[in-house]
Amino acid sequence: MITHSGIFPKIVNGLLVKSKPTTEDSAIIYLASPYSHEFKHERELRFRAVRICALKLMMKGLDVFSPIAYGHQFSLTFDLPYDAKTWARLNTRFLVASSALYILDVPGWVSSLGVTEETRLARQLFLPVKLVSPEGEVLDEKI
Repeated sequence: MITHSGIFPKIVNGLLVKSKPTTEDSAIIYLASPYSHEFKHERELRFRAVRICALKLMMKGLDVFSPIAYGHQFSLTFDLPYDAKTWARLNTRFLVASSALYILDVPGWVSSLGVTEETRLARQLFLPVKLVSPEGEVLDEKI
């Protein structure tokens, strides 16, 4: 079954977004989660939680991209900033290429500036937005 994600082309955050047919086999899930925190230990816990959730989703056959699982090691290894603003351009490009936004249900997701912005962009792109548990189970189909 082929579906189309919204009305395109359009410009989102300076990127031209073109209509792209997608099938369930080609769907990419963008897994958003809170990360920024004043304490390094909390950032590490958040990284571990999203990494486990991404793995659980992949074990279900889904293709998942987590900006936190991707960027965490860069931030640590190369002493890069870890705030949402630093990573916004790259994250936007991956979100544009995605078929859905999943938000990891962990403390801090509601107040996360990064998750808030990712959700706003996903709505502009007419992507489904779903809340998922750390075990990769969908908790809420519509956020």
